[in-house]
Amino acid sequence: MKTIDHFLSFGLCMALWATASNAQGISADTAANKITQNALEEIGTTPWYDPATKSVVPLELKDRRSDTIHQNSRWVAGPKQATSPTTSTPSNWFNTGLSTGNLVGWLLLSVAFVAVCALILYAFSRLDQSGLTARREPSRDQDESREQLMKRMDELPAEIRRPGMDLRGEAQRLMGLGQLDEAVKCLFGHQLLLLDRRGMLQLSRGKTNGKYATETRRARSEAAKLLGNTVAAFEASYFGRHTPTAESFRQLWSDNERLESIEVESMGSAK
Repeated sequence: MKTIDHFLSFGLCMALWATASNAQGISADTAANKITQNALEEIGTTPWYDPATKSVVPLELKDRRSDTIHQNSRWVAGPKQATSPTTSTPSNWFNTGLSTGNLVGWLLLSVAFVAVCALILYAFSRLDQSGLTARREPSRDQDESREQLMKRMDELPAEIRRPGMDLRGEAQRLMGLGQLDEAVKCLFGHQLLLLDRRGMLQLSRGKTNGKYATETRRARSEAAKLLGNTVAAFEASYFGRHTPTAESFRQLWSDNERLESIEVESMGSAK
C-alpha cells in the first residue's frame, strides 16, 4: 500500500507541475526537474530507488509460476527436474530396431547353437559306430559274399544246417528262450563256419566231428579244446537226448567268445 501511495503522490505532483507551468510561464524543464526531485524526496526509500545515490535500483524478478511441463500427468506437478543429457540413439539396420551390437550378438549365438548341434550329431554318429562294432560278430569276414557263405553252409552236417541264417545270433536268441537243444546246434554250426573261414579246418559233408577236431588241433590246440566242448554237448543233446543245462550252456557261450578271440589272434599272427 505504501508503494501505491508513493505513485499517487508522484502523479499528483506532476499534475500540479503542469498547472503551475501554464499559469506562471515557468520553463518546462526547470519545473519538471524540481517537481520530480520533490516527489522523490516525499517517496523516501523504496526497493527501486536509492535517495542517497539518487539512482534507480535494479529489481530481481523471480518466476513464481508452477511447472506446467507435466500438467497432463497424473502425478502432482513439482519443481522442474534437471534433465539428463540426451544420448545418441544407436543406428539400426534397415529400420528393424537391431543395432550393430544386437546383430553381432545374435550372430555369435547362432554360430554357437550350430556348433553344439554339430557336436551332438558327431557324438551320436560315433556312438552308433562303436555300438555296431561291439555288436558285430568278431569272426565275420566283411569281404565274404552271401553266395560264398551259402556254399560253405551247405557243407555243414545236415543236423545243424540252417541256410541263410545268422547261426551265432540264432544261438543267442534260443539261449534266451531256454531252447538249449536247438541253441547248441546253432552254436556248433557257427563254430565250424568260423574255423573254416580262418583256415583251421575245411568244411565237407563227408567229414565227422572227430575229423574236424583233429584238423583244428593241428592249427591251434586251444581252439580244438574249445570246439571239443561244443561237440560233446551237441552229441549228448542230439544223440543222447541230454538237454544242456542253463549253466553248462553259459559255459559253452563263454568258450565260444574265447574261441572267437583266438581266431582274431591267429589273423594277427598271420600278418
